[in-house]
This record gives sequence, structure tokens and C-alpha cells, in this order.
Amino acid sequence: PDYEVFLNVSKTPNFSDDPTELNCRIANAQDTEANIRFTVSWYYRQRLRSDDVVRAELMAIMDADWTLQLGDRSRERTQNGEIIFSKKAVDTFSFRIQWTSENDRGDYFCVISAWSRHRNNSWVKSKDVTSASVSIFWATQDYTLTVEAVKLKPFFVAGHTFEMTCKVSSKNIKTPRYSVLITAEKPLADQSNPNGTTRIISLNQDSVVRLEDWTDQTRVDGVVLEKVQENEFRYRMYQTQISDAGLYRCVVTAWSPGGGGMWREAVNGLSNPIQIDFQMSGPVFNVSVHSDNPTVYQGEVADLWCIITAEGMALEQGILSKLFYL
Repeated sequence: PDYEVFLNVSKTPNFSDDPTELNCRIANAQDTEANIRFTVSWYYRQRLRSDDVVRAELMAIMDADWTLQLGDRSRERTQNGEIIFSKKAVDTFSFRIQWTSENDRGDYFCVISAWSRHRNNSWVKSKDVTSASVSIFWATQDYTLTVEAVKLKPFFVAGHTFEMTCKVSSKNIKTPRYSVLITAEKPLADQSNPNGTTRIISLNQDSVVRLEDWTDQTRVDGVVLEKVQENEFRYRMYQTQISDAGLYRCVVTAWSPGGGGMWREAVNGLSNPIQIDFQMSGPVFNVSVHSDNPTVYQGEVADLWCIITAEGMALEQGILSKLFYL
């Protein structure tokens, strides 16, 4: 039979993970008898910047009985449902990539084969017609991610609440989501954390919060990380102590949608540091009064306890004397 083959792109990807769909169509078929069957083969050829000739890779071939045989390039992804080969109509075969990757960029073409059935019911290939190739290509640009940490109010004294926001902006990432990690660099590193950096609290791309290395059992609820907007996050630390002094940063990861509803890590970014520094002209301490018996009658002895606690230092005798004098 005489016929022509045309290949067109019905879905063109503009980003990674966009779908791609190609249709291979039989046109102007003449002298086609009832005992003629058409099948398709799909091929991929990588594009190179040089003039080197690259051999085409077989993606799939259809036998005369319409059994699909997969090539090495597409076998695993087809079995996982990421690549679909189908017959849309009598004269149209389709090839679809559910989530196109950068490795899928290149040239594609199809071959339509005509098969004739003989008297013994066997099928023999009588003709091959190859389509012109089409190019699947989009310009890739480097992902960019900018993270800015902002202190919401001027700093203060121990015991107050510390607040900062993480503002995120990105480019060339399709529908990004962000995960945020708050870290602290303490002036004095301990043996368990020799580099001095502590992972405090994190929030993933699905807005699930997790305490990381925050182990202060008396302040389990002392840190909060929340999503304010799609690109803005707020960190709070309640009842700050002298030991909280250090440099605080936002570590942000941008994620883009991947295949099968999964998320793919795109790029990481680190914010500028925000410093917590307690400027003191003397000891920082708390004073409270306590009585074992708050109700007394006239003439009875009342015992009052003056309880003094100091932040970040030991109470020496000289300091105690000054405190009692105060």
C-alpha cells in the first residue's frame, strides 16, 4: 500500500516534569486491503552540540499481532506508568511521557510498518515508512533561590520573645514549595556539636513541623516555626536565655513537583545571620518572694523567702551581698 506518515506534538513541555505527547498518523493510505495491518515503532535520538552522528535508540516496537516490545530506554518507566504507548484511532498511534525529564530532550520519530496476511494466516512485513523527526527541547536556566532573614523587633533582655522572618524568592522553578530549617551558631561549641551549629526546628514542604536538636525539656514549646505566606515563614523563641545567644539563620530548600505526586529537590539557599546578643552592665537575675504559710495571725512569726536566680553565671558571695543590699 501507498501511504504517508506524519508526526506531530500535541503536548509540548516547557519545564521539567511537564507532560509530552506525540501522535504518529497514517495519511493518504491507498490500495489498503482488509488483510493489511499497520503497526508503529518509536525512536529517540539525543541532540549533541557537535556534528557527531548519534544512533537512534528504540523505545518500543509493535509486532504484527500488536504486541508491544519495549526498548531498554523506556522499559522501566513504561512498567511504572511513566510512559504510555497507545492507539488513539485506526490511523493514529500515541506516545506520552507523563513527567518529562531533562534527559528526555532530543529528537523523536516514528516508523509505520504495513503487514500483509498470507493464506496460512501468517503476517509478513511489506513496507516501512519513516516520519520526519520532531524536537522536544526547552531552554534550561539555573535555579535561583534568595533567602532573607529579618529581625522583627530590636533586641531586648533575657526572658523576652525573639522573632524573625524568612522571606524567600526563586526563579526558573515550576510551582515551587519551600521547606525551612532554623539553625543557630553558638559562640562556644560543645563536644556533641563541635562545629557550633545547632538544628533547632524545621518545617517541610507539606507544612509539617519537627523539632530537630532542640532538647531543652523545660522549654519543649519554647520555639515555633510557622508559614505566614507561600514565600514567608516566621520563627519565634519564647523566654530567651543567656545560653540562646548566637547567630540564627534560615536554611531553605525549594521543591518542584515530580513524577507520581512526589516532590523533587531543586535548590538550597542560606539566609543572612540574625544575632541574639545580650548586652549587660551587670548580672541578669530574677527575684521572687515565697512563704510556706501565706495566712498568719497577729503576733505569729511569718517566714518569707527571697529567692534569687541568676542567668548564665554562678552566684558568688560578693554578688549575693550586692543583691541583698539592693
